[in-house]
This record gives sequence, structure tokens and C-alpha cells, in this order.
Amino acid sequence: MKYNKKCFLPLLAFLGDKAALMRADVIASTNKWSEAIGAEIVINNMCTYLTDGNPEMRTESLKWICTNKASIAKCEHQPMIKPLIICLTDKSGPIRVMADELIIALMGFVGFSPF
Repeated sequence: MKYNKKCFLPLLAFLGDKAALMRADVIASTNKWSEAIGAEIVINNMCTYLTDGNPEMRTESLKWICTNKASIAKCEHQPMIKPLIICLTDKSGPIRVMADELIIALMGFVGFSPF
């Protein structure tokens, strides 16, 4: 399967939908995409949505990334730093906890100085 960013990015935008069934369908589709193109590409694209203030978007994206955090080793690390720091300032406790978990995993690759 050839990766087509024009098809994939609009799919991720629906993670911010208020309907839980819609978000579940997007996660199921994202899982299929990650099998085909690699979880690292999905993570790289999801990180751009973490700067959005939508709590559903952040929660679902962070859950998915935490589930697939073994793939962080293959990701582009620098673009992940700022979105994760922004998530640390979120008013939602679970979002802050997941962001902290991912930052700890990311520090193994970039060190602590960028944070």
C-alpha cells in the first residue's frame, strides 16, 4: 500500500469528533494504516494534531501513541517535542499523564535538554 498523505491526514482530523463511535472507527482505520505504512508515520502525523486544543483529539491521539510507543524509535523526534510539552499544560489530568509517559520514552532518544 502506498502512503498517501492527502487521504490519511483528513482521517486523523476526525479524532476530535464528539461522537465516540466516530472516534472508534477512526482508531480502527488508523490501526489498519499503521499495519500498512508503519506506526512511526502515523505517530509523526498525529503529533501535529496534539497542538489543537480539542481534548478528544489529544486524548485519542495520545492513547494511540502510548499503545504504539515502541515505534517512537523510528519517528522523527524533534517535531514531537513541542506538541508533547503543550500537552503537559493541558487542564485534563489523563492528557498530562499520557504526555509525561511519552516524554519519558522520547527522552531516551533526544536526551533531557530539549525539554
